[in-house]
Amino acid sequence: MKRIFPISLFLLPIPSFALMEYTIQVAHNDDFFIINDEKFSAQTYCYSWDGFDEGNRVVFIEGSPYGACVNATIVSIDTGEKCELWCE
Repeated sequence: MKRIFPISLFLLPIPSFALMEYTIQVAHNDDFFIINDEKFSAQTYCYSWDGFDEGNRVVFIEGSPYGACVNATIVSIDTGEKCELWCE
């Protein structure tokens, strides 16, 4: 008996997404940031040596880069470190 493999599964479009990169525009005292023209406060300190300084690139893995959130989590592209933020 021949087996028929449903090749049509490979022809269907598979949704995918890419995380957008954002640059930290302002970093003040390791606890206040402006990213994507929005204000964020650190829940705990997010140190510059961990990749959270002006000019560093980050991605949002939780929350909104548009400030439409209660809290957010960003990850430094350079170091992989996470930072928990409050959205203002």
